[in-house]
Amino acid sequence: MKYPAIAKVAATVFLLALPASVYAQGVSPATPQVGSQTALLDGHYQGMFVCEKLPVTPMFLRAPLDIIVLGNDVRFARPMFNPEGNRVLGTEMASGMLAADGKVLFTSKGNGLNATFVGSYSGTLSVAGGTLTGTQVFTSPNGSRTRNCHAAFVKTGA
Repeated sequence: MKYPAIAKVAATVFLLALPASVYAQGVSPATPQVGSQTALLDGHYQGMFVCEKLPVTPMFLRAPLDIIVLGNDVRFARPMFNPEGNRVLGTEMASGMLAADGKVLFTSKGNGLNATFVGSYSGTLSVAGGTLTGTQVFTSPNGSRTRNCHAAFVKTGA
């Protein structure tokens, strides 16, 4: 993984962003909930996020991806780069919901560099890992650009 420190920081940010009620009940993110079909999916996943080249970028995007699952709450983080792809500008943080059948939907929003950003992704999680597909839409004074993205990931911890 090219940027493991960034991915670990992003995962930690997500863990800290979990609702206080989770910790107030004495339940850690790694503790399965009895009776929950999604409890087996709880944990940390890591993988690779790949998106098509935009007209303003020299090549396609390839970035590390971290996913945290706790019950039906699912979040992911990946670094966002400048158009040249050589400097991290921030982190895309997406949140979503996990269905009992393992299907997941993520959404993200952000802005920077005189543009707004909206991401929408869907896929399937299993105890081994999963895949996502989706789109990113960038809107600036120069117009709007959309690109397709794909991700593959494996479960790395409870």
